[in-house]
Amino acid sequence: MEIVSTNEWQDVYRITDGYLFIVNKFREKEMYGVTYKIPRNYYKKVSPDVSGRLWILIRPVKYYGGYNDEGELYCNEENGEFPEGSVFYEERPIEKIDNPYFFSCFPRVAYKNLCGSIKYWDSIAREIQRIMSLYMDNWDKWFNKDGSFCLEDKKNE
Repeated sequence: MEIVSTNEWQDVYRITDGYLFIVNKFREKEMYGVTYKIPRNYYKKVSPDVSGRLWILIRPVKYYGGYNDEGELYCNEENGEFPEGSVFYEERPIEKIDNPYFFSCFPRVAYKNLCGSIKYWDSIAREIQRIMSLYMDNWDKWFNKDGSFCLEDKKNE
């Protein structure tokens, strides 16, 4: 296993050639009915090492429509702007999360790696388990003493 890229938003691991495992440490912001257009020269990649769609704005971008304090807006009515430094994944605004319980993970696999022996898939599964254990070593900090799930970071008790 090799770490291809790591930053505050996403970690990318190479398990074997042609098999990446991606851990997204964010969630999509809920912005129903909002429209926006991001010109190509308004953003840059968060991590230049990885081909992907994780971008950061280098200029503010206005958005239109959706909802505000007065209610629903028309689709061409200005509603605000994404400030410089806002991060987008697949052209949708995102926000960082710290709880590994809510991280999303997925493999990115080259076509030739979709088929393999049981031994091959066992080694892939073991490497994924190893990666997951990196995030779950402090699993107990996300649960209360009674075993219920803690949505907030616990302070030192």
